[in-house]
This record gives sequence, structure tokens and C-alpha cells, in this order.
Amino acid sequence: MLEQLHNNYLVAVVRGKSQEDAQNMIDQIIEGGIKNIEVTFTTPGAEHVIQHLQQHADDTVVIGAGTVLDAHTARIAILNGARYIVSPNFDGDIAQLCNLYSIPYLPGCGSVTEITDALKACVDLVKVFPGDVLGSDFINAVHGPIPN
Repeated sequence: MLEQLHNNYLVAVVRGKSQEDAQNMIDQIIEGGIKNIEVTFTTPGAEHVIQHLQQHADDTVVIGAGTVLDAHTARIAILNGARYIVSPNFDGDIAQLCNLYSIPYLPGCGSVTEITDALKACVDLVKVFPGDVLGSDFINAVHGPIPN
């Protein structure tokens, strides 16, 4: 799964106003050729959207759950077919649950402490968040002492 994210690094983030709105966006995203889709839990009924997508999309589409704020929500997403979990911050309970299910966890990290805590919890990939605020200077500064 991480290999596909690396090879097809574009991820479409879906924040629908309703399940129908999200599904319409997803149909257009897939038609446009994007293979990595993250359905955020700000979308009403996100777990149903994920389940529908998991059941009807071809195997080349990787479905993730975003804006996951706790382990309970992560478990709901995983049980409905999410193949990776994204959160706006690092959460040790989510990391532990994802490790248990062998599902990649991509936490948003806004500090060196969050990044190192995530790495200690066996997180493979972190998302610098909020990227537009922290910017490339932050990424370059952190990459020196934490090259992985």
C-alpha cells in the first residue's frame, strides 16, 4: 500500500457535505485516473462511503480514511475497508490500533517531538501538518537530524 502511495503520490482528499456528495466526487476522481483516495471523517457517513468504495472500486484504487481523531474512529474506518489512516496529529492509540491491524498510519506532525514520537510508535510515514504554515524551511530543517 505504501508503495502505491509512493508510485502514485497524488492523493485526492474527499470532504463531502453528504454521502451522495462524496460519492459523486469519488466517481469523478476515479474517472480522472486518480488511484489514491482519502475520505475524511468530516464527511457525514464517511464509513459508509469507504465501505461502498471498497466494495465497488477496482483493486488498483487505494482507499484511506482521513481526519481520524481517535482509535474508535480508526477501527470503524478499518472495518469498513480503509487501507490507511490519516490524522491531523500523532495519536499513540491510533498508532497501536493500526499496528495491530497492519494498516499504515499517516499522522500529521507539526513538531520534531511529534515526528519522533510517531517514529518510536513504528509509523512509516508522517505528514507535515499544517504544511502550508510550516513550509519547506521546516521540512528541510527537520530532514537533517531525522533523514528517514
